[in-house]
Amino acid sequence: MDNNIIGADCQLAYQLNYHPIFRISVFWTFLVSFFAIPGLCYFIIGRLLSLRFHGNLKFLLLVYFCNILLSAILSCFGFGYRFFVPFFAKTECDLLIDPTFFKYWHVTSLLVLTSSTLLPIGFSIERFVALKLVARYEHFRTILGPALVVILIGSDLICVKLIYLYETFSGPHLSLILVPSTSAMQFNIFFYFLLSVQLFNLVCNFFILKRHSRLKTRYLQRTETLSLRYEMEEIEQSSRFTLVVSFTHMLFVGCYIVCGIITRTVGSSFLKIPLITLQSEQFSARFQPIVL
Repeated sequence: MDNNIIGADCQLAYQLNYHPIFRISVFWTFLVSFFAIPGLCYFIIGRLLSLRFHGNLKFLLLVYFCNILLSAILSCFGFGYRFFVPFFAKTECDLLIDPTFFKYWHVTSLLVLTSSTLLPIGFSIERFVALKLVARYEHFRTILGPALVVILIGSDLICVKLIYLYETFSGPHLSLILVPSTSAMQFNIFFYFLLSVQLFNLVCNFFILKRHSRLKTRYLQRTETLSLRYEMEEIEQSSRFTLVVSFTHMLFVGCYIVCGIITRTVGSSFLKIPLITLQSEQFSARFQPIVL
């Protein structure tokens, strides 16, 4: 690569890493992730494992929160590393991210984040089945939960694989969240797909609330066995829990996806970092706003 282009890459890495908004964002992500790790560990071990929900739902919840925990660990490590690098960098080029580190961290982090975004669909499917088979769901085998996890994470893995199918990750890499230009269009489409999934799951949750209300009214008006009443109570408690998780997830992840789309569309003009004239179209395309 031409020495002028290498110098321009290093200069832009310096401008980005020392931009106050970028520095604050990196530190904030590191800090939130750091404090989230012990809280998630306590919740999973101390609370989630003791819940007396059906095995299908409990398995989905465990995978979901373990995914969130893994995402927090990756964010804490990645953004912590990027926050402290400028304190030890001796040259501007030291601020560039190693291509191997970027490849494995970026792809793994994206896979964990997006799979946790798809897993709440599994909650909705499991709740629909539970409400449909309310009279005998107590004896339903723990097969649906693991099957949904395999299908949803497998689908996400295929999508991520297709996004980076022709990506070489050759660099230069300025930030952990900047997607290589050859994969940017597919990545944007995937973000819009995730936003659609969140909206679809929101509609499903409203249907679950309506269906649950009807079933509760029906069974309260009829004389049923004590075991069935206990089953209805368990389904009601687990449904409330999953709905709180789903709505909270949609609130924060939905905002994240929307902000991600906005940032990827107007990011460079927002940060107001001057683009350096380069002979490399690949580098310029990577940093310019990407609009579908």
